[in-house]
Amino acid sequence: MPAQCDFVSSTGIQCRSFAIKKDTRCFSHSEKPDVIERRTKARVKGGFNARSNGKAIMPNAQPPQTIKEAETLLANVTAKLLRGEIDVKVASVVSKLCRDFTRVHKDGHLEREIEELKQKLVS
Repeated sequence: MPAQCDFVSSTGIQCRSFAIKKDTRCFSHSEKPDVIERRTKARVKGGFNARSNGKAIMPNAQPPQTIKEAETLLANVTAKLLRGEIDVKVASVVSKLCRDFTRVHKDGHLEREIEELKQKLVS
């Protein structure tokens, strides 16, 4: 079993993480240059992923006009999520929007059918 990280905070509390291989400290507290470099790169990458740098996640995406387009958009977002290219929160919002679009689209279609049937009954 890996050893516990030997880092102790200024308040006297020892880190509860496991030490990484060939080190007495965890990834967050290691003072080895190669680990510091990897940690810095991970922080930068995490920051870029978290805020997407103001870039559109799917720059060519258009709002769906049909249920089929909503299905395609949802499939594309799911694939990006599974590949780690899109944040779970973004995927969740897109999923909800597609669900809402589908519901509104179906409701509108039913209303039009009801109106057509009413017109046929009147004539």
